[in-house]
Amino acid sequence: MCKLLLDGSSVSSFTSVSNVFIDEYMNKANGEFVKIYLYLLRMVSKVMDAPEEFSTEKIADHFGILESDVYRALTYWNDEEVLSLSFNDEGKIEGVLLNNYIQTKAASSRILHQDESVDVSLLAKASGESVSVPASTSKEYIIPAKKKRSASEISKLAEDSRIKELCFLAEQYLSITLSPAATNSIIYMVEDLRLDSDLIEHLLESGETSLSQIEKKAVAYAKAGITTLEDAKQDEMFRDKISKAIYKVFGEESPAPVKREIDFISKWHNEFKFSDEIIIEACHRTMAHTHKGSFEYADSILTNWYNKGALSMEAIEKLDDEHSKKQSSKFKKTSKKASRKKIESHTYDFKDLEKKLAQSNKKKD
Repeated sequence: MCKLLLDGSSVSSFTSVSNVFIDEYMNKANGEFVKIYLYLLRMVSKVMDAPEEFSTEKIADHFGILESDVYRALTYWNDEEVLSLSFNDEGKIEGVLLNNYIQTKAASSRILHQDESVDVSLLAKASGESVSVPASTSKEYIIPAKKKRSASEISKLAEDSRIKELCFLAEQYLSITLSPAATNSIIYMVEDLRLDSDLIEHLLESGETSLSQIEKKAVAYAKAGITTLEDAKQDEMFRDKISKAIYKVFGEESPAPVKREIDFISKWHNEFKFSDEIIIEACHRTMAHTHKGSFEYADSILTNWYNKGALSMEAIEKLDDEHSKKQSSKFKKTSKKASRKKIESHTYDFKDLEKKLAQSNKKKD
């Protein structure tokens, strides 16, 4: 039995079926397979109101079919890339991911249908745990399903120097002998997710003891558009205390990482070499001037300080003092001009006034 826990925290309370599924897939599939897929969609919506334990055995009982038929259906939809299956080191189904895209065989490119599909980020895990997979909100990245490869295919691909080296490292870090299914996980990360070898090695040495957990982290990185070790380090920095501190100043809850904001923080840290204290000071000034959180405005402040060589709090305070003196000097000059104009406007030629008054009196006489 494959025990599943459906996580529907990001799904609406209604069941939506993509038109692409209806047009391109439903007419070719076994009717039982279609029913099982629709039932999975329904169950995702259902757990919104009442989370419940779920399993392949329950699916089989619901339809009055064999559990092996459920496995066949899941495998079929995995091959069609309507959903993705993950496998443990023994090659058994460990989890089910309902994809938020569908690839039609009539088209060479994948179709991302954010409007039509269920907004699903479902991970059903055989261990009974619900696993959250973070995804960047800046862009939706299409994740290819893990391919079922034959033993001969796996053996042939494993001859690639990169894959061979990573398999060796996996055995060293995890203290295991890789099975064909485990080797396929390495191949999946390299060939399908297209992660750099350095990033995969970083995942292998992260302390995880299961290759399936490492694969899930790899999928999470791919979803966020992270394919290099440098990207991963920037993402980790974003999640560090500095990002939480920035959002606290901005009066916001820490959201899912947005690449644009990760890039700003990376620029301030890596290019400008500013300390956390200076970055937070710029954020406070942003709120004082704009009354709202703005990475762009904070960046303008920090860029100005960087261009003027103010790289420490002491230098920034000195810059503030110079600015205050300039403003004060400008105000004094403006005040003096205004006073001079006022005095000049009240300076009279009394002799001329007497002459004009005498002439006026003569006219009256």
